[in-house]
Amino acid sequence: MINKTQTLVLSDIWPKPQARTQTIIRNATLVVGFALLTAICAQIRIPLGFTPVPITGQTFAVLLAGAALGTKLGALSQVTYWLAGLIGLPFYSNAASGWSVGTGATMGY
Repeated sequence: MINKTQTLVLSDIWPKPQARTQTIIRNATLVVGFALLTAICAQIRIPLGFTPVPITGQTFAVLLAGAALGTKLGALSQVTYWLAGLIGLPFYSNAASGWSVGTGATMGY
C-alpha cells in the first residue's frame, strides 16, 4: 500500500475567486503582504564572523514569495518592496530607505 501525502499550496488556503474584482483584490493583498513580509525579514540579521556581509531574512522572503505566488505575482511583490523603500519607507536592511540606497550597488538588499 502506498501512502500519498498531500501538499498544501496557497491556492488551497485562499482559492482563486471567480469574479474579476475579487481576483484583483486577492492578488493585490498577496502582493502587498509578501512585500511587507520581505520588509520584516530584511530586519533579521545574522552576522558571520568570517565576512562583514551578514545574512538577512530577505533571501527567505524572496524565495517564499516566488514559490507561493508564482513568477508574475512574486516578482511584482518584490518590485513593490523595492519601490516602497525608494519612496522612503524603512523597508531595506537596517531600516534604510531612499533613492541612494535603492538605486545603489545593492539596490536595497
